[in-house]
Amino acid sequence: MLMEVIAVSDVLLSVAGLRKYFPIKGGLLRRTVNHVKAVDDVSFSLREGETLGLVGESGCGKSTTGKVILRLLQADSGSVTFRGADLLSLKGEALRRARAGFQMIFQDPYASLDPHMTIESIVGEPLTARGIGGSERRRRVAEVLEAVGLDSSCRSRFPFEFSGGQRQRVGIARALAPEPSLIVADEPVSALDVSVQAQVLNLMVEARKRFGLSYLFISHDLSVVRYISNRVAVMYLGRIVEIGEVGVGPSDFFTTPLHPYSRALLASVPEPDPFRHRTRVVLPGDVPSQIDPPSGCSFHPRCAAAERICSEETPPLREHGRGHWVACHLA
Repeated sequence: MLMEVIAVSDVLLSVAGLRKYFPIKGGLLRRTVNHVKAVDDVSFSLREGETLGLVGESGCGKSTTGKVILRLLQADSGSVTFRGADLLSLKGEALRRARAGFQMIFQDPYASLDPHMTIESIVGEPLTARGIGGSERRRRVAEVLEAVGLDSSCRSRFPFEFSGGQRQRVGIARALAPEPSLIVADEPVSALDVSVQAQVLNLMVEARKRFGLSYLFISHDLSVVRYISNRVAVMYLGRIVEIGEVGVGPSDFFTTPLHPYSRALLASVPEPDPFRHRTRVVLPGDVPSQIDPPSGCSFHPRCAAAERICSEETPPLREHGRGHWVACHLA
C-alpha cells in the first residue's frame, strides 16, 4: 500500500456536475427516443502530486468520465477546471496548447499503438504536435524511453517486436513526452500478466515522483488501486457514491467503507491469507439499466438496508468525516 503523504494540497483538477448521455435512436426517422446516462452528475477534485483511484464495476462510467475530462468525448453539462482554466469551453489553438498538460494511458497496449509507426515516431508524436523537432525531439524521446526502462536503441523498432508489458511502457513514455501535469490511466495494467502488472505499477509510481505527476487511475481491481492511490472514488451507475483516503487513520476507505456498495466491492476482493475469513456480501438482482435508472438512490433496489427515503430522494455526496465523503441516506 502506498503510504506517501501529499504535502501540496493545491487543486490541479476540479470536476463539477459532469454529465455525459449517449442518445438512443429509434423509429423510421431515427429520432432520439432515450439516453444512456453514462456519467450523471459526477464531482471530485484532484490535488497536485496525488493519485485518485476511480473504481467500480464494468459499465459504471469510469472510462467515459476519463475521456470526457480529456475532451476525447464532449460533455453534455458540468465543468472541468484544470489549473484554473475551464477545459470544456476551450476551442482551437487554446485547447491544443492546454492538451500538453494532460495525457492518457490506454487500456490495450496492442490497440493503442500504431503498428505502422516506429517507437520514435509514436513517442515523439505529441512533441511534434507542440512544434518540437530535430535534436530536441530525439533527446526527449531517448530520455522518456530510458525513464520507462527501455533502451534508446529500440527507437527504430515497431510495436509488434515488443511484448505486452514493453508496449505499455511505450504508451507510458508517449504520455510522459510532452511533460504533462496530469495523466488519466484507463485500466493500464488489466491486460497484462500479474508479474508484469507489478513492474508497470512500480514504474508509474517512480514516474510520479520523478516528474511530479498526478494520476486519475481508473480500474476495477481494488488491490491495484490500494497500492497506487492516495484516495479512492467509487462509481455506481454513472455516479460517485463514496470518496475516501487510503491509509490515513479513521477515514481510510479500505478499513472503514461507508456505502453498502463499497462494502460489497471490498468483500469480493480475494483474501490471500488462507487463515483469514472474509464475510461474503451477495448483492441481489442485477445492475439496473443506465437507460432507466432507479429513482432516488440508484443502489437501493440491491441494498439490504434500504428504507423508503432511499427510493424517493437522491442522496447528495456529503462529508462524513475529514476526507471521507459518501452519498447514502443511512451512512
